[in-house]
This record gives sequence, structure tokens and C-alpha cells, in this order.
Amino acid sequence: MGHTLEVQTGFSKVGSKSTVNHQAIYIADSDKLAAAADITFVCLDQKTGKAVPIDGELKSRLELHLTE
Repeated sequence: MGHTLEVQTGFSKVGSKSTVNHQAIYIADSDKLAAAADITFVCLDQKTGKAVPIDGELKSRLELHLTE
């Protein structure tokens, strides 16, 4: 308790229809990992509920934040 935390976040994968967002929480000024999570996001068509492609400028911008 009372520790300052550092949160790191980025994409570990940018696929054709989904991305994986990786987050890691460290105790600041140390290499001690406090928590980590991988969260998968899928782009969906709101009417059909089906996955839609991630392409073009959106994919290019997401790929700028790949961490692994």
C-alpha cells in the first residue's frame, strides 16, 4: 500500500478483425510487476453483430502502438 504505480499499455497484436491490448502495472521505480492483462477487442457491425475488418488508416494507426 502507498506505492506509486506505473501503467504501460499498447497493442501486442493488430489482426484483420481484432486487436489484443496488453497492459502491465509496475511498482514505480522498480521492475516488480504488480498486474498484467491481455484484452481482446473485436470490431463489430452494430446491425449484424458480425466482425468487420480492421484495415486502412485505422490499422496503420493501431500498428504504431505495437509493443511486442
